[in-house]
Amino acid sequence: MEQDSMENLVVRMERCESVLEGVEILKRSAAVCGLQRNAVVEDYSTNDLVSDVSDVTLAESFGWTEDAIRNWVKGRMTLISPVGAVCRFARRPFAFRPAASRLPGVASLEVPQKRVMDFLVINGITGCIVTPVHQPLGRVGAVVWMGEDEDTDFDGVLMRNERHFFMLGHYFMAVVARRRGELAAQTITPNLSQREIECLTWVALGKTEKEVGMILDRSPTTIRFHVDNAVRKLDASNRAQAVAKAAQLGVIGPVV
Repeated sequence: MEQDSMENLVVRMERCESVLEGVEILKRSAAVCGLQRNAVVEDYSTNDLVSDVSDVTLAESFGWTEDAIRNWVKGRMTLISPVGAVCRFARRPFAFRPAASRLPGVASLEVPQKRVMDFLVINGITGCIVTPVHQPLGRVGAVVWMGEDEDTDFDGVLMRNERHFFMLGHYFMAVVARRRGELAAQTITPNLSQREIECLTWVALGKTEKEVGMILDRSPTTIRFHVDNAVRKLDASNRAQAVAKAAQLGVIGPVV
């Protein structure tokens, strides 16, 4: 049917305003290409799952089982995924077969990364086509199309539809960001004090609390107090995440 051509699905996604409508378009695009599954990672630096405005995870909407979702989260697989590592450097869609444990540009996988490949194989995935999506504030995510048939020529599917995969992935992620109010939230900067920014900046540069205390003529306890306040205000789980968020928001500037 004409309405299910990849070209028309791209047009529909560009005009889409609903996350759930976008999910259905992605599912249709997979079917058109002879694929069976989708997945979305909004940010490879967090283990949180993407959800729509009703807090239903997209993994559920794409038909992943409760066990699969639970195992993915419990295994912190978003954080250890080798696919995420490739996406940080790639911009064009790429294909791979998880059973081969090989990815474009990656010489070999570490043991934790192989667990992600094993997860895909256990869940019946024989191949994946990934569109990396580079987003505001330096975050990297991906939209993924997956197949369950060993005979599928994933490289061929990618070659015939690379532009469509690219556009569908970017348009869909824009819908997710827009619906979650992310674009508006980007203008909001956490209210860190000058001392908190100063301490966090030195921590970002690798200084210990004792060293920062010597630089600022304050006790290590005082430095710890300011850094912990910055972590809390940035809604970060630890100092490393606080530094990353502060750098992305421009609070402490680029850290080299």
